[in-house]
Amino acid sequence: MTTTDAGATWHRLDTDDGLYRTAHRPPVHLLAPAGISTRDVAALTETQWRDLVCMHEAGHFVIGQRLGLPAICAEVAISADEDRGQVRFGPWEDGTNWVDVAVMNAAGQQAAMMWLHQSGLYTPARGWVAEMAGMRDRTGTVAASALPLSVHTNDPTAWHDWRQLCATARRLLDECWPTVTAVAAALADRGHLTADDLHTIARHAPLGVWS
Repeated sequence: MTTTDAGATWHRLDTDDGLYRTAHRPPVHLLAPAGISTRDVAALTETQWRDLVCMHEAGHFVIGQRLGLPAICAEVAISADEDRGQVRFGPWEDGTNWVDVAVMNAAGQQAAMMWLHQSGLYTPARGWVAEMAGMRDRTGTVAASALPLSVHTNDPTAWHDWRQLCATARRLLDECWPTVTAVAAALADRGHLTADDLHTIARHAPLGVWS
C-alpha cells in the first residue's frame, strides 16, 4: 500500500483492491494492520457509525427527490458483519438531466461530511472514510456523465468538476438540512423508508425548504 500526492489537493492510494484518489490524505498509519476496515479507521461508536451511514443515504434520498428523481425507498442494515445502505430509484425518464443525477450521487458523501462537522466528530481520517464511502457514487457519476467530467483534477476541457458537483450538493443540503437530519433519524430507527415516508417527514421537518 502506497500513498502519494496527486496534485495540489488530491491524494493517491494504491492498494491490492485498486487505485483510489481522495481529497483527504489517506491515514496510512491506521490502514497498515491487515484486515483493517474503514469502519475501524473511523473509530466511532456503534450508534455514531449507524448515524453516519444513515446521513449518507438520507443525502441521496432527499436531494434525489428534491431534484425530481424517482426515489422509491432507502434502507440500511448495520451489524457486526455487514454495513449496507442504499437508495433505490425507478427508471430515469427520457430527458433526465445527468447533472441532477451527479449531484444526487455527490449528496451522500457531502451529507455525511456535513454531519461529521456539525456533530463535532470530524477528523481528517473520518473525512477520508466519508469520501471512501462515496467512491462507488463517484465512479457511477463518471460512467453516467453525458459530458466530460473531471474527477481528480481541475481539467479546463471538462464541463464539470466533481468538486463543483459536491458544492452544488452542499448548497441543496443546506437548504433542506432539517429534512435530511429527520430522514436520517427515521432511517436509523426503522431501517427502511419509502418515498411516501420521505414526504411525510418533510412536511413536519422544522424550517426546511422543501418544494
